Amino acid sequence: MKRPLVILAALMLVLAMAGAASGGTVTVKAGASGSTFSPKSKSVAKGTKVVWMNAGSATHTITSYGGDWSKNKTVAPGSSTSFTFTKPGTYKYRCTIHSSVSGGVCSGMCGKIVIG
Repeated sequence: MKRPLVILAALMLVLAMAGAASGGTVTVKAGASGSTFSPKSKSVAKGTKVVWMNAGSATHTITSYGGDWSKNKTVAPGSSTSFTFTKPGTYKYRCTIHSSVSGGVCSGMCGKIVIG
């Protein structure tokens, strides 16, 4: 009787992992409340497409820093840019207009995506 329960539990785990790996789409708003990203930090599954939408009235950039990825896009009010994350890790980004980096630490309009 225990064997069918073990098989069922293993099947449920495989299905849950398959759903987590499928990704999907997540939106990060830039400038909706001044010079901020909302959310500032987001954990998502591998394969997730992140869309940065400029919801404010000022121009912002989505610029990678301190990591193993490349993104540098200027986003005018009402426009967006995206990136699909395929490798686990922490991906930091910032608006070069509204932030600064000193000693690898970002202050101002900074954010990160964590792929688990």
